[in-house]
Amino acid sequence: MDKSFLKLIPILILISLSSWIKPNPSESNSDKILWKKDYRLKWEDFSGKAGKEEKLIQTKTEIVVHRTPIKEKIIIEVPCYFLKNKSWKKEGATRELLAHEQVRFTIYEIFARNIRKEIKSIGMSGSSQIERRLNAIYEKHMQTCAKFNERYDLETEMGRNTTEQIKWNHRINQMLENLSDCERIHLELEN
Repeated sequence: MDKSFLKLIPILILISLSSWIKPNPSESNSDKILWKKDYRLKWEDFSGKAGKEEKLIQTKTEIVVHRTPIKEKIIIEVPCYFLKNKSWKKEGATRELLAHEQVRFTIYEIFARNIRKEIKSIGMSGSSQIERRLNAIYEKHMQTCAKFNERYDLETEMGRNTTEQIKWNHRINQMLENLSDCERIHLELEN
């Protein structure tokens, strides 16, 4: 098998919008945790092999856009997952750091909701270039999400600055509440 193709697989999986590449978000997968308001990450969820970098914890999340055409409609699902086998912790990771990473998982859910909101607001009816439009929406929000996460880590000092962490916790909860109308991962649009 051509090994250069193998290097492209992770990229295709993360940004793919094709239904044949991504499993249905409703399907069970023990290596993924679908974001839910009442679910709290546990140390057991961090089952990946620790990296060599100095940090004590690594959280990997994934937002996917799954599209399924059904007759005159398009079903779009935009779930947010925690990836257990790519997330890890090292000796010395604290409960505060775990709580910090829980908020990070929620930040990704906020950006999944932003993607859902934009898809709903612009609609996709009659769009002959739906893949391109979905990909542009996804890329825009993921770039903003990356910058947002950098700011979160910087201002909270990775959860060590308790005062700032509390402010961010409140801010994230408020943002999540403001997007409560985009909580459902399933969108049904006219084609």
